[in-house]
Amino acid sequence: MRPAAGPSQLDEPRRLGRRSATLFELLPLLLLALAVGAVGTTAVDTGGVFPHGRQGPGPTLDEGFNVQQGTRLAVGLRAWLLGAISWRELFGEREDLGAHAPLGYHLPDHPPLGRLWLGIWHEFVRWCCPSATTDERFVFAYARVGSVWAFALTLFAVGWFTTRWFGPQAGFFGAACVAVQPRLFAHAHLAALETCTNLAYAVAILGIAHLWASKDAGDTDECGTSLEPEAKRHAGRISWQRGSGRRLNGRPDDEPTVPNMSLSAVVGMQGTAPPHGLLSVIGGALWGLVLLTKIQAVFVGVAVAAWAVFRWKRRAVVPLVVFTLAGIAIFFAGWPWLWLDPPSHFREYFARTTQRTSLHTWYAGRQWSDTRVPWHYPFVMFAVTVPVAVHAAAVVGLEQFARSWRFWGSRLGLVVLAILVPLVVFAVPGVAVYDGVRLFSVVFPLWAVPAGAGCRRLVSLADRRFGRRGANAAIAALVLALSLPACTSWRLWPCGLSYYNALVGGLRGARTRGFEITYWGDAVCREFLREITHRVPRGTRIGVVPVLHQYQLSELLGQCPLLKRHGVRVEPLDADIFNLSALYMPERRDPPAYVLVFRRKADLPTEWAELDAFGLNETQTQPVGRFRLHDVPRAWDGAGRRPRASERDAGPSLDRSGSGTDADDASHAFGHAETLEALLPQQALRRLFEPIVVFRRDGVWLAALLKLKAATRAGTR
Repeated sequence: MRPAAGPSQLDEPRRLGRRSATLFELLPLLLLALAVGAVGTTAVDTGGVFPHGRQGPGPTLDEGFNVQQGTRLAVGLRAWLLGAISWRELFGEREDLGAHAPLGYHLPDHPPLGRLWLGIWHEFVRWCCPSATTDERFVFAYARVGSVWAFALTLFAVGWFTTRWFGPQAGFFGAACVAVQPRLFAHAHLAALETCTNLAYAVAILGIAHLWASKDAGDTDECGTSLEPEAKRHAGRISWQRGSGRRLNGRPDDEPTVPNMSLSAVVGMQGTAPPHGLLSVIGGALWGLVLLTKIQAVFVGVAVAAWAVFRWKRRAVVPLVVFTLAGIAIFFAGWPWLWLDPPSHFREYFARTTQRTSLHTWYAGRQWSDTRVPWHYPFVMFAVTVPVAVHAAAVVGLEQFARSWRFWGSRLGLVVLAILVPLVVFAVPGVAVYDGVRLFSVVFPLWAVPAGAGCRRLVSLADRRFGRRGANAAIAALVLALSLPACTSWRLWPCGLSYYNALVGGLRGARTRGFEITYWGDAVCREFLREITHRVPRGTRIGVVPVLHQYQLSELLGQCPLLKRHGVRVEPLDADIFNLSALYMPERRDPPAYVLVFRRKADLPTEWAELDAFGLNETQTQPVGRFRLHDVPRAWDGAGRRPRASERDAGPSLDRSGSGTDADDASHAFGHAETLEALLPQQALRRLFEPIVVFRRDGVWLAALLKLKAATRAGTR
């Protein structure tokens, strides 16, 4: 009689089979990431840098700072490794280096890791495929390739961890839910820090959840719950095709066929222990990398601390102390600027978030100071800027797990906490929030984890109810549902930052409901600029509005060879032009012949922002109304004086019903009828300006070139 096979003899073939399944299951994720990266790389052109590629967003407001500093770090790091400069010369400010600064000065408004990533890609693209149309030292399009591949890595990381926790179906759909979010995809085509921050944030949260929630390599499910050996054997036999397949490490999914083993009931934490020292250090190192990317890293620390205390109570204290010390050590070691004056520079960096210039936000049809935005802003914006299909799948995925309070101690519980913490923080009164969803975009990739689990659950339910054909039909329906936001992104391109979902009626509905429909100048893209060069004479002066920092216009010309070759000159539009009656004053200097406007309503003057003043939309559904008499001094009064600050700040009171002072009384009070007409923004602007080029998406104008009529210009000289 042959001896019974020992455990090692029985387990070895299964272990080999599992390793083959791992490679097979990773292949779709890898192909998806490579496809997204390749497609994104072809669409980074700002305005003629890569004229034969697909157009990308126009040069946006913050890219110049990131590209210049990132390139400086990449070049300086190489010089430091060769011994040509010291680390002090690389990370010193003006007060540290004085006049001796061969590479310029370090800008410590953000940590260096994200910018270094962009700078390395900038130099790599410059070396392997430089543009023949520009000789600029800093080219946004080069650095944008780095953001594209950071985005590809983000969706791969989300898919990989979701596969480990919920199976290959969930992993693939989770990665797809990242790829089809138009705002994430659009941000991945900007040389901005958000995409790198999203990558670091997602990897840190998912990595900590994966490492800390398991007692050992194979004893727990995705909620860190110990499973009995018999249950594990039964669960491991469920097939991938039936929607509940083995995960990469052979652990069961969340809906095993063993009685009473669904994770909606089994979300306890029995048999788990706090992470040992090495795992705490690894978790802290992951957090330190996020700290080296952007200030949003503090949300990781808050979420992990709350989750660990809930899960292990007092036993979490030591791991959290080790985690904190390791994270701060990595942060300090990775940013030599801190070495120059640690106490002062630590305080300066973390205090900068509260000691900064106030910005404006457009929300609910009005302009807000960034610290006075209503508390519900982050929740509403999150709800209306993620595709509805992704929201629905995530709700289905969470519903099966979140029936017990112990859910908050699971791996998915940490993911949900890492989503909630930024939203709650930015909802606190007095916390600055602006630029749409940019500041809390770290939550978007993580939302794809429960969405992937929800997609897998829907397939599993269809399989149980209708069999194999039902599962295949469910997969086809999910693919179709997720392809719809991808089609919308294609239609809006290159203005993916203007995406709104069906909850508000898309972009048109967002405009009528008072949302900011564009904010970063991405609508000033190649298509728009090409039309401008076809319609205006060479050497034309163009006034630009709004202008938000001193380098914006020079960067616009430098990153758009189309304008540079045409000899176009750009300049800030004189602020007086917004006080429309001032156009009639003879002492005004000659204004530019054309005005380029991108529709950032948060920083457009009230007369232009509160109304569709240019008449550029396809339909007008509301009467313009008239200003009441007591609001007329906002622009100009009959005595020829400027309005006082109190009068300017009071804001216009627009009578939608059309009632108020009649025109004759106003003309008598303020001298002549033209002044009153100038105070009716829509009619006045239509009289003063003539639309030349209008850039629309979904029937909504996002940028426009207006011509100041010759008769009006003659009257202003």
